[in-house]
Amino acid sequence: MNKPDSLRAFLVAKVPGIVDDEEKLAIFVDKGGIICRPTATLNFEYRYTLSVALMPFTGDIDELIVPLLAWVAQNQPELLSNPAGPFGFEAEILNQDETDVTITLALTERVQVTPKPDGQEGFEAVVLPEPTFPDQFAGVIALLRQLYLNDALALQSTDPAWLATQP
Repeated sequence: MNKPDSLRAFLVAKVPGIVDDEEKLAIFVDKGGIICRPTATLNFEYRYTLSVALMPFTGDIDELIVPLLAWVAQNQPELLSNPAGPFGFEAEILNQDETDVTITLALTERVQVTPKPDGQEGFEAVVLPEPTFPDQFAGVIALLRQLYLNDALALQSTDPAWLATQP
């Protein structure tokens, strides 16, 4: 699994206060599982809950949440579309300046398994990159010119360039 180490390195680099005291940051995997299919390959997927604990956290909570959202956008982008939110958190307010914060993320990592080359014994396992979710289909532009409801024109473009092409 690569994401726990990736998240640790990202938070240490981006969240003020952690770089000076990495002992505050604990990352651990809860409730992990393996998902696979009965196929000719041994490909599988890790599914697990990653817990990130900062004890104590002394900064503004936004200094933690914003970098975490940036990491999620890059490493588990579908979480941003989750109706329940991309992650959960718990906080214990210790005093005016310190809070223990625990964040939980539901993560996955796909692993491709292939036999070693040249007839060597064993296999190679490679964690695959996350698929991308583009906002549009490359090269496709769709513009609404007219909208019909029940065979009646309900809406028409006011684009002068389009209107000039109409009889």
